Amino acid sequence: MYCEKRITNPDGERREGNCEIEHVVPKSADPTRIFDWTNLAMSCRPEQRSPGGCGDSKANNPLPIGCDPRDIRAADLVVTTSSNGMLLPSIDGCEKAGIDPQLLKQAIDMLRLNRDSLKRARKVILDEIRASIRKITLNGEQALELDMSDIVRKNLQPDKHGHLVSFWTTYRCGYKHWAEDYIAENEHIIQ
Repeated sequence: MYCEKRITNPDGERREGNCEIEHVVPKSADPTRIFDWTNLAMSCRPEQRSPGGCGDSKANNPLPIGCDPRDIRAADLVVTTSSNGMLLPSIDGCEKAGIDPQLLKQAIDMLRLNRDSLKRARKVILDEIRASIRKITLNGEQALELDMSDIVRKNLQPDKHGHLVSFWTTYRCGYKHWAEDYIAENEHIIQ
């Protein structure tokens, strides 16, 4: 729901023990929504030797206005990933989506989306993307364009169950204009 870690295996089945039900509007804020399925989402479970997952970090706090991930289209790039794996609000993306970047920054902080384990995972992805681009570039610009469109499609399209790859936004940020071209052409399949 929040950090983009996969909670299903390649067969589309939920992995045991790595997620929990999250009340997006906290139970304490609106007890009438405890069993409202539109208020329920899956969130990562606390990591071992870590002070908690995203839902635990949010605790009983409501998300800032406009920052419910369920209301943000995947095609809207409202966050960017820095080279060290840190999530930051995208000023342009937030403006296009009608989201206050300061409120989005508050949501990122509240959910601890920049905890060390998540930053490390994002940085590994970005480092791998940079290395593959360097390798492909050795074969020339034309090879780069052909190979990148295929690589981007493989990493950004939903799997057969409609699930996106873990840290999809990080891949998107790493692939830059290639990702944006793919998303513009395939927005209808990206949820």
